[in-house]
Amino acid sequence: MKLKDSIKMSFNDLKNRKFRTFITCFSVSIGVALIIIMSSLGQGLKNWAKTQANTMNNLKTIAVSPKEDGKKQLNKDTISEFKKIKGVVSLSSRLNSTITSTNLNNKSTSTTSIIGIDLKNKTFLNSDIEIVKSKNKNGSPILYGKDLDSTSQNEALVGEVYLKRLGIKDFKNALNKTIKLNLEIPNKRPLSISLKIKGIINKSYKVESRKIIVPLDIAEKFNNYAEGLSTSSLTGKLSSVVLETNNMNDTEKVASKVKSKGFEASTNAKQIKQSKSQMDILNALLIAGGVIVLLVSSIGVVNTMSMAVYEKTKSIGIMKALGASKKNIKGIFLVQSASLGFLGGLLGFIIYLIAYTSLDKYLVNMISKKGSASMDSFLVFNPTFILIAILLATIISMIAGLIPSSKAAKLDPVETLSYE
Repeated sequence: MKLKDSIKMSFNDLKNRKFRTFITCFSVSIGVALIIIMSSLGQGLKNWAKTQANTMNNLKTIAVSPKEDGKKQLNKDTISEFKKIKGVVSLSSRLNSTITSTNLNNKSTSTTSIIGIDLKNKTFLNSDIEIVKSKNKNGSPILYGKDLDSTSQNEALVGEVYLKRLGIKDFKNALNKTIKLNLEIPNKRPLSISLKIKGIINKSYKVESRKIIVPLDIAEKFNNYAEGLSTSSLTGKLSSVVLETNNMNDTEKVASKVKSKGFEASTNAKQIKQSKSQMDILNALLIAGGVIVLLVSSIGVVNTMSMAVYEKTKSIGIMKALGASKKNIKGIFLVQSASLGFLGGLLGFIIYLIAYTSLDKYLVNMISKKGSASMDSFLVFNPTFILIAILLATIISMIAGLIPSSKAAKLDPVETLSYE
């Protein structure tokens, strides 16, 4: 018996039992659709991560922090060491502090965070500015006025979001006004420092625009006061330092040199690599889920083929009486089970096509709302995934048909001819 005869016979049998064929194929199609969707989603996640990485200029930055043993601290002296490292083009150094209230234009707020910066270094790194500019047309860090410089000993930058919190809407009018920073501690005389507002921070800089940026010495005075130390004894200590390299290829080299000086150094490039590995694992798990569903659906194929053997018992006897071998009989049912898998695979592909557009549109909109790098399409339409999924469904269904087909091949022709 030729293969084309087996295929023709198989499709005729499936056609005669439309409902049962559809139910079996549908169960297979769910697994196939899941495999294709999950593989498309997994590839889409990897592409999205890559797109994010391409828009992340802070892949050129290194966050430096002290080790847990506390042997070496960040201060002005260590900054000088970092500047000498080959590959470092700029750095930002900060000291975080908190005050209990502020006064501006007869308006006041309660607890406020301030950031102290070394006036010899940059307030905003180029990489941070480029990230904001890639998302907003007006990406300049200073909305009105000017940034702090080496002459800004008694000046400050105030965030746009912070001014809104004060109830001030005319941001430009706040320039050159005096803002009073206060720190009150029970049973102690309050520490108050007045500074002139030199610039307004753009709200696109989400962290800084909520705070007040002051010279490093001012922030340290408030911290010393809170800790019961002299406000005149300043050491130039820092909370954090971020180094910026010329290109992302230098980040790991610079990070190694920073570590050799006794500090912790973390790079976003390393995090991207870890994210990529996690995406690969997630992708494998998603596809494995679809394969499991496909394997479960193979039980339906076994059941359908067992019923087919039962219903065609007498026909099997006739074919054997006419000279059909066990191999011929087995082949007929294997082809039929493979046909169920193939049809289920095609149906799964159709389900995927129906779900593709709406699901892709939903994911693109969701990413856009979260402010991530925009994408025209998220799911990846890959013909290779589709062909593999359909082929896998056909093979698994054929394997599922081995037991029923073997049973059919072993049937005794005499008994089958007398079967009613």
